Amino acid sequence: MLGGQGIGLPPPQGLWYPLPINQNYQPLGSAFEVAGGTALYVPPGWWYIRTGNYTQIQWLDPVSGQWIPITSIGPALYAMQSDGNTLRIVNPTGNPIGGLVTNVGSNYVQASTVVTLSVGNSQWRAIVGGALTAIAVGNDPNGTAGGTNFSVPPIVDIPAPPAGGVQATANATITAGAVTAITLINQGAGYPAGGLTTQPVIRPNPFDPNIGLITVPALTATVGGAGQIAAVLCTNYGSVLTGAQMAAATLTIAGAGTAATANPLFAEAVQSVALSAGGGAGYPGTAVDIDTVAAASLGTPGAIVNPAVSTKLFTPRRALISSVVTGGVVQAANISDGGLFMAAPAALVVATAAASAGLPTTATAATLTMGAVTDTVFLQAMGGAF
Repeated sequence: MLGGQGIGLPPPQGLWYPLPINQNYQPLGSAFEVAGGTALYVPPGWWYIRTGNYTQIQWLDPVSGQWIPITSIGPALYAMQSDGNTLRIVNPTGNPIGGLVTNVGSNYVQASTVVTLSVGNSQWRAIVGGALTAIAVGNDPNGTAGGTNFSVPPIVDIPAPPAGGVQATANATITAGAVTAITLINQGAGYPAGGLTTQPVIRPNPFDPNIGLITVPALTATVGGAGQIAAVLCTNYGSVLTGAQMAAATLTIAGAGTAATANPLFAEAVQSVALSAGGGAGYPGTAVDIDTVAAASLGTPGAIVNPAVSTKLFTPRRALISSVVTGGVVQAANISDGGLFMAAPAALVVATAAASAGLPTTATAATLTMGAVTDTVFLQAMGGAF
């Protein structure tokens, strides 16, 4: 048996298309330009990896089969070991990255459920049912409800579902030394409909001052969501999309069931800025900031929530854009950082002069062009393992 509920899965090996026959697997240099939608496998061995403004390192999750971020997006230096198959550097800008299920629907069957995006050639997979609906707190071995002597909230350890599912996560609430509630953060997907054969467990914080006195309660999970869409995963980004394509794109969930809906989530950055009214007139001071605010709503989650594979795939950030003011006119924008967004933001032109300097006589508005942005990464082999 390779894996299953409560059994750790080995990392996938050799699942990907072989490289061309004349392709050298080892890098010839240390610097790479990684365009939006482009990924670079980390070859076997130990490496220093320096990501840029838009790249991140992802790991191939053996449970869900999805590439999961293990670093945030932004410049940083990492030291990592790779097996050559399950670690990659990726620039996700200009691509769909996941889906937010806004209505779980009913009567869906895993085998017949198909998810498609209205534009591009990205690949998707829905997971039907198998979400945890609750985790009940029982007694400790002495018969005390919630256990005893907790002074720091413990960790909730939930077994993984069979391969192809999404693991559930939760946290614990303590009151007067006992665990009084378990809150599901990710309800998971693909757990056996008949219930878990291995139940979640409480793991006390090893730095809890009362660690030697703690008694641990039993937990019991309930599985539900039969026939409902528990998660929608983007398994391949496909071709790079323009900002206009991303703004208009929709997800369709087809199959035996009815009424399920999901919103596509993207990774996009500011590519360029256009100013109306010729840059305006009468702007005080010598510069303006162009702030990126109020990104469009991603939607309201449905009855089953799994943010780890949807809205938490990366942390959005505002762009850093400014313009020089010459003779009261705002000049062409300077984009220091195009930011990172799951949906296109609005732009606001803000004068940097003191409020007492007054308002412009003719205001200018900024229109953002969103999409993919190329990034520079560095990959350097280490002399040896730690």
